[in-house]
Amino acid sequence: MILYTPDGALAAFLEENKALLRYLFIASEVELGGTPPEGVAVESGLPVALCVEKAKGLKCQRCWNYSEAVGKTSAHPTLCERCVAAVS
Repeated sequence: MILYTPDGALAAFLEENKALLRYLFIASEVELGGTPPEGVAVESGLPVALCVEKAKGLKCQRCWNYSEAVGKTSAHPTLCERCVAAVS
């Protein structure tokens, strides 16, 4: 998911809390952007627009989130960084 907002204060708030956004939106990954590109529908009156895309990485066998960290830990090659910490 990509959140776009041209509002500077809101963009700063989202950036400060970026690590929490994927849990808030129940998404594998949340990226932040400024002005939405052509083709992204923008609802008038809302301070953000969003674009949903497939997340990068592989699917974690435990939590089913997609993460680029899956496969980086030799002891748990099918788990993401969060699940490695949980099972260790």
